[in-house]
Amino acid sequence: QVMENLLIKMSAMVRQASQQRSLLGMNRSYSRIYAVLMNTAKQKEGNLTTIDNLPTQQTIATMANVSRETVSRAIHALINQGVVFKDVKRLVVRDTHLLEQLSRGEVDIQEIKKTA
Repeated sequence: QVMENLLIKMSAMVRQASQQRSLLGMNRSYSRIYAVLMNTAKQKEGNLTTIDNLPTQQTIATMANVSRETVSRAIHALINQGVVFKDVKRLVVRDTHLLEQLSRGEVDIQEIKKTA
C-alpha cells in the first residue's frame, strides 16, 4: 500500500515535469501562457469550464517563462476576443475548444474574430 502510493506520487511528478518541459519547448509565448491556463482549467457540471483560484500573473509568468506584462496582455487578449471572461478570482472559459487550439499554437489570438 505504501509502495503503491509512493509510485503514484512519483509518476504524477514525472508527468508534471514532462508537461512543463514540453510547455517550455513551445515557440509562442502566448501559447505557453494559454497552455498553463488550460492545465489549470476544470470542467464543471454541464459545459462550464473554469479556472478557479486564478494564479497570479507572476506565477503564470514563471511557469511559462515570460514576463508578467506578457501574461497580462495574453489574458486581456482572451477577454477582448470573448474566449474567457473574468469573474472575481476565476476565469470562465466560453470556448474551451478555441482555448485548446490557442494553447497548442494551432491558432493565433490575432486571427480569431471576437465571439462576444
